[in-house]
Amino acid sequence: MSRGSSKFRKGLARIGFTVGTIFAAAGLAVAQPNITTELNGNRLYFDQPPVMQEGRVLVPLRGIFENLGADVLYTPATKQIKATGSGNTVELTLGERQAFINGRQVYLDVPAGTIAGRTMVPLRFVSEAMGAEVKWQSASRTVAITHDGTDEIADNEEQQQPDEEVRPRISQLLHNARGTLNPGDDLVVTLLGTPDARASFAVLGAVQEVRMSEISPGRYEGRLNIHHNLNIDQGTLVGYLRKDNLETAMEADRAISVAADSSQEVTYVSPSPGTIVSQTRPTLTAVFPEYIRSNTANIMIDGQRFTPIVQSDGRTVAMTPSYSLNPGVHTVEVSALDQNGQEMRRNWHFTVSQSAVNNPSLNPSVSISNLTDGARVPAVFNIQGQTSPYTKVKIDATSQRPLIPGIIGLTGRTTTTSTVSDAQGRFNVQMNTSNLPVNSQIDLEVSAIDANGNVTDSVDLNLIRQ
Repeated sequence: MSRGSSKFRKGLARIGFTVGTIFAAAGLAVAQPNITTELNGNRLYFDQPPVMQEGRVLVPLRGIFENLGADVLYTPATKQIKATGSGNTVELTLGERQAFINGRQVYLDVPAGTIAGRTMVPLRFVSEAMGAEVKWQSASRTVAITHDGTDEIADNEEQQQPDEEVRPRISQLLHNARGTLNPGDDLVVTLLGTPDARASFAVLGAVQEVRMSEISPGRYEGRLNIHHNLNIDQGTLVGYLRKDNLETAMEADRAISVAADSSQEVTYVSPSPGTIVSQTRPTLTAVFPEYIRSNTANIMIDGQRFTPIVQSDGRTVAMTPSYSLNPGVHTVEVSALDQNGQEMRRNWHFTVSQSAVNNPSLNPSVSISNLTDGARVPAVFNIQGQTSPYTKVKIDATSQRPLIPGIIGLTGRTTTTSTVSDAQGRFNVQMNTSNLPVNSQIDLEVSAIDANGNVTDSVDLNLIRQ
């Protein structure tokens, strides 16, 4: 690092024992006297016992700084804390995430706060900023601090403070989250600044640093897919830019929120997320963590819903698309209810390669999405389904023996129509059977026709005219 103690490791201001949200009300943070703090093997005693909140240890401000040999100045009007010792200067402000170590800006997961009238600070951050080493001994619930107390001013003086112009510059930090994000959404972050540097972003206390790519000189972009277990309420997004061992940080103007999701996540899917497949009709498979309730499993491909086959183990579903997928990225969502009615689901993406397109060995197939065998239909109804993109679909509706005795003359009459599916292979055809009496039986045949005019697949349904 360019300044500060040689023992202060870069980035520790953002990890470790930094505190969760601290409230002024003493009852919201529970003191835990069984947490022991030691300095060079000697136990430390504080008038306000250390507290553990969300796995992080907080100690009284003056108690820890004075034991480390630092002078502390607290300004009540501005709520600013300034501590000097071992050649280092640490500056904090109650209620703010920003902190400064020897003038270098860093970010805490959450701001310092007060408990029972005592100002509490994150132990690891403070100790290491003063040049100490900190270890958490979970078995004995002890925080062990090692500090030699050596004045390291000479070491700091050797590291000349660089001009701000040398430090990488961030001119803008943007993200696409205009509202609350949901599982499956993508958080896209753009950082503008000094070119040829290393950029990353993080959501303090929730998401560790995500690497960003330089897509053009000085323009960096990173992407994070929101998973089901992530829950953020007004989180702070910070961008980092590093070059020549110097770092600059900037906080985004808008906070990040992610909706809580109580659904269970599917344990296994295929094709694997993010992979490239060479088949235009890959088999989609998902394994749920619990047994599936009957008739609740669904698979959606690019927003089109299908009913998969549930295998004999009661937890695995599988489906092969009835049409060839276009090249590029495809979105899949699987969902089902467990035996208790709780939703299980997962979203993912995979890519169909360019070489898999227009495979002549695959013949168009057809499926119907809105009708089932034995369904009752009105005089005018629609037939919706899926086949290969831009495939001709032929529909034949043949009337059979009326279910009402004494009505004759319409048996065997066939109404034929056709259409061509769209770029996603979807089709929607209207059928008019108003010339048939109520309760007539209709034999419906929907066929996919290849480029040579051959029928490659068909679906037969028996319907009843209402």
